[in-house]
Amino acid sequence: MKPVLLLGLFFALSTGCASGPHAASSPSDTRPGMAESSAITSIANHSDYIWKDMPWGVVVAHTDAEVTSAIIEYEAANTALREHFDLQDQRGAVIVNSIASERDQIERVFDLDWVMPWDFGLSELSTEDQETESSPEPSDAQRASMRQQIVDQLSAGGGEPDPEMVETIYQTALKQFAEQTQTVSTDSIKPLRHELGHMLFVHGVWAIDDDVQQYASGAPDWLDETAAVLAEDPVLTERRREHIKELVINDEIMSFEDWFNMQHPVYGAAMKLLAQRMEREGDGPSTGAYLFTVDDFEAAGLEIDSGAADFYSMSRGFIDYLAAKSNDPRALQLITQDLKDGVSMDEILYERGAAFGLPQTFEALDKDFADWMIGQA
Repeated sequence: MKPVLLLGLFFALSTGCASGPHAASSPSDTRPGMAESSAITSIANHSDYIWKDMPWGVVVAHTDAEVTSAIIEYEAANTALREHFDLQDQRGAVIVNSIASERDQIERVFDLDWVMPWDFGLSELSTEDQETESSPEPSDAQRASMRQQIVDQLSAGGGEPDPEMVETIYQTALKQFAEQTQTVSTDSIKPLRHELGHMLFVHGVWAIDDDVQQYASGAPDWLDETAAVLAEDPVLTERRREHIKELVINDEIMSFEDWFNMQHPVYGAAMKLLAQRMEREGDGPSTGAYLFTVDDFEAAGLEIDSGAADFYSMSRGFIDYLAAKSNDPRALQLITQDLKDGVSMDEILYERGAAFGLPQTFEALDKDFADWMIGQA
């Protein structure tokens, strides 16, 4: 199976972190007093919603199974990231997408650091289920969820997102959704776990830089995506590994120097397309959203599909390689702290490479990584 992500689902969302690991509780209904908001009180008293308080925040969903799913996925993501990063404690919420309009009030009432709307129908993606669909087109609910999650990611630092950017990334997400649903596999992947990885990292490790226009957190894009890949389920993890092996064996892998310094391929492609459109039409303010299709990307010579798959798989490969060479799960945290302190990756390799069991130059790193990957094949 081609390891292409559903960009509307796996795209970095807004924010997040949480408290330390703890056992998942049974999803019995919890309806705390919420007199501060009549809208939230109405939701809390509605039989269609189940509220569950957790040590790390709140889950709101339609069924016990959805609540349990959110708790399990949070626990898995939280545990995975805590093995590699010094996460700051935060409180958040995973809420069913149908009450996304109340997210700001929920955040205030429950004193939360983040709220993530989620389409629980997409919490586990099985292509066995997808093969019964008559069309690869997403449902209206799925489309709404995709768009909302893209808006959440782009507005996470505050302010209104650029509608042109939202539409550009949304159209790309639709294309990759169609490709994913047409792929045959009996396995399941859990996109919620990946998204929670982004949220934990943004609020728990490296906050958004409001002064810098980039993919998600204030970290380099490769590190932001690596944090989310760390949180992924075993099925998707193995697909990443198979893909990076294929790239190495076929001598199609990008250099680490490029990977460490590149924008996320989808975000980068969207920015380039917007720049081309603005250059043609002038620098004045837009009166509405520009509609960009996949054909627009292709016409502009901007490839996004394979680049995104390669980008994610490089994260998985580097995680495994660093763990094997350093024998230290905290190596990624040390690299992260150096980067936050303004040290570049080439400087980190030169100064810390030997301590991590890594080569001290990009060129040597490329060769050693390829040799190591071939040895794993």
